[in-house]
Amino acid sequence: MANFSVEQHREHGRELKKARECLRLFALDASRSYGLNSEAFRLAMRAQEAIGLLTNAMDNLACREYPTEPDDAVFNCYYGKTGC
Repeated sequence: MANFSVEQHREHGRELKKARECLRLFALDASRSYGLNSEAFRLAMRAQEAIGLLTNAMDNLACREYPTEPDDAVFNCYYGKTGC
């Protein structure tokens, strides 16, 4: 089994950042339209949480797999600013 390349970590990190931000905006809209107790809002928040857990796990893997890479090269794969 092969690990992700640094470029794969970057690509997947960008996608996870976008998904997290899109779900954040969706949850905000759902809360305004359906309320904080709605199923739509609760599920959007759970999806955001799951993506956060996946992001954390992947960041840990990237840091373990590429310990000699500069901190910003690996850390920025999964954390930092990316718009929806």
